[in-house]
Amino acid sequence: SADVLVRHYAVEGTVVVSFGNARQRHFTANWVYHLQRSRVRAGIVVGMMNMLPADTLYVPFASHLRARGVGVYCVNSAEVRLSPQGGRWFHVLPLLRTGVRLILSDSDVAWLRDPAPYLRAIEAEHPRLDFAVSTDAQGGTDLRRLSGTGDLDVELWGQCHASMNIGIMLFPPGGRVGTLLAMEEATTHLSQDGNLRRVDQGPINYRWKFGYRDFKWPHPLFRVEDGTGGRLCGLTNGNVTGAVLPAAQFCNTLTHDVLQLWRAAGVAPLAVHATWMRRQEEPWKLMRLREQGLWHDGAGWYGHPQQPGLPEDASSWMVAEKGGARHATDPAAIREQEGTVGFVTYDATVPASLLSVPRISVGDVPLHHMRLMHVQLRRLRSALFVARMLNRALVLPTTLCSCEMGFFVSHIREGCRANDHPTLPLPYACPIDHYLFPRNLMRSPFGHRERGFLDNPRAAHINASRRVTVVPCVPAVCGSDSGTLSLPRGASEAELVRRLGSVTAPVVHFNDIEAALGAFSSGQQSVAWHEEAQGLLDNYCCVANPVFRAKAGGGVPYLLPPLPGQRDWLGAERLAWAREELARLFRQAGDETTAAELGGPAHGISTA
Repeated sequence: SADVLVRHYAVEGTVVVSFGNARQRHFTANWVYHLQRSRVRAGIVVGMMNMLPADTLYVPFASHLRARGVGVYCVNSAEVRLSPQGGRWFHVLPLLRTGVRLILSDSDVAWLRDPAPYLRAIEAEHPRLDFAVSTDAQGGTDLRRLSGTGDLDVELWGQCHASMNIGIMLFPPGGRVGTLLAMEEATTHLSQDGNLRRVDQGPINYRWKFGYRDFKWPHPLFRVEDGTGGRLCGLTNGNVTGAVLPAAQFCNTLTHDVLQLWRAAGVAPLAVHATWMRRQEEPWKLMRLREQGLWHDGAGWYGHPQQPGLPEDASSWMVAEKGGARHATDPAAIREQEGTVGFVTYDATVPASLLSVPRISVGDVPLHHMRLMHVQLRRLRSALFVARMLNRALVLPTTLCSCEMGFFVSHIREGCRANDHPTLPLPYACPIDHYLFPRNLMRSPFGHRERGFLDNPRAAHINASRRVTVVPCVPAVCGSDSGTLSLPRGASEAELVRRLGSVTAPVVHFNDIEAALGAFSSGQQSVAWHEEAQGLLDNYCCVANPVFRAKAGGGVPYLLPPLPGQRDWLGAERLAWAREELARLFRQAGDETTAAELGGPAHGISTA
């Protein structure tokens, strides 16, 4: 039973719990890995939903986790069968009734530090606290420090009005009346009006703060004073006292990776929740975590052979799609990405003249940003092609964005950032999903590694190995030395492979990647590879331009620049309208060079 399991695994009266399922075992494995890496002083317990003890997917996974000291049990009920996301809350109550200190989080959370000391500190600071919860707010409040620690106190009570993100919750020990009541109200609300079929966070927030249907609490959400001022939230008619965890330390991918609230506040984050991306889907979550060094890949990802026995890495627990359909996060896709002979890097430095951030009118196409992206995409295009020709994985560069990606047209203001994002530096390092489409990248034949791959401690053996730098040359004077190889500028595919295909160094670095390739072996290959590379690109969101509003809901597609010197592919036909409109805007702004490179009918660019 949950009671026996929790009491057996509790450490100092504390357990950390997550609920998973067969489809997301890899996220559960990653969750466990990072908790144990943080040396958490708490027991770790995992409830696997809609699985039975004899299931073929359950037995090896449970054995693996138990061997690591993790408690694992099956979670089944009518509620979980109907909706695992909402049904799990019916299984939190039994855990709370044991009286342990409970730290509850989704499995797509990566813990960077042991959260138990923080929970004890806020318990001491706020004795009335029944629970604390993370937030979807995109900024903090007064940055008050907790007594005797370097960490932040819970946010001021006004943050209680923002959506409480129930993906991370901390519950003090003792089976407090308010703690149990909060969960009882949550499960009661989920049982009503079809709420169990909805995303759980909205209904639970509403029940706690305001009531349900036509009934409203006589005392809806209100401020609760204690010795630190108005930081606590009065919930469920004042019978429950909650608090909002500091946004700078209990982060999502937006507040951690992009806004970097923790850096602005001068604190160390405790957790990163893989939410607030462009899509809340597995490839987006995995790639954003991986980009921050928070995904536990296998040895093959770092160029080591796979070891025999049960896998230790998160990716090994992925489940392939039913019927053999290729899925972006199935094991075959990951293993295919590992099957390369080395890595390609390149100099991604951009001229300072491209980094300026002029003011824009709200809703305008930020041409300075599109120009910066165009230059960076020229290099990325060449790098993708070169790496694939050499059967190497491209280490994605740090790509800079000089205008923030928004969520709607009026979100981004005149300064090219949202008004509530003052900590965002411009330009900023674009997260992968701000310009690429993660699902397509994971499925693609282009081998790749994440930005920062070579900075990961697990890649230390690669950095310690010899690397070769490739420099462009004029054929008549091409030469090489021990650490440098010369490559004729604009080499053909055959010349590229002849000169570099037998290089054994783990990393081949290109000083000028645009000069490395000038021609494909065939026009058919040129068209196919360009189309595949264009499919990796996403768009900038969002603008009021009527063409982009009509065609893409306000999104401005990022366009792959065609490789110079070939005429087989001069742009994707489906995006001819975007090329024409962007070229028109650049020409109107006096930038004939970028307009000509983008093309359009006025410059003879084919759409075939």
